Amino acid sequence: MHTKYGFENNVVQYNNSYDDVNHTDQNDNLNRSYISCVNAINCGRSIIKILDQAINPILNQYGYPEMSVRIGIDIGENVVIQDGWDLHRLPQQNNKWAEEPAIIREPHFDIIGYSTNIAVKMTGLAGTSKIVIGQSAYEILDYERSSFKLLDVNPAVWKYIDDRTDALYRVYQSI
Repeated sequence: MHTKYGFENNVVQYNNSYDDVNHTDQNDNLNRSYISCVNAINCGRSIIKILDQAINPILNQYGYPEMSVRIGIDIGENVVIQDGWDLHRLPQQNNKWAEEPAIIREPHFDIIGYSTNIAVKMTGLAGTSKIVIGQSAYEILDYERSSFKLLDVNPAVWKYIDDRTDALYRVYQSI
């Protein structure tokens, strides 16, 4: 049995990979952001490849509909919070002396932040089995930029403004 219990809003970890408070080693910070972004893109490509080449053929074989994904990636500040507890009841072992089953309490974590929110919303702009990246991610890429094209988005649908330029925040889709 799996039940939610209570609500707590404790900050557990602060991950600031885009604009470190300590500006003394900005190149190292940019390098970590670059590596993280490339790793996220490669992970997205792997997910799409596994779906297309392994999972969907099996689903087709048994007459089930295919699965597809839309992946959004962006770079920025995020916070990991504990927002509650999960309770798990362990089945009672053959112990006739135990009156109640054992209960395990595990913290429930979530990731929040502007870049996470934007990445989720970008997936709505993506085509099926495509990766979309935000302007911040695109700007730190090197040769990988050639794998993406600028999406022509309707400003009535996409209203997010880049706080550095005060222009519409650009979104790029994998080719």
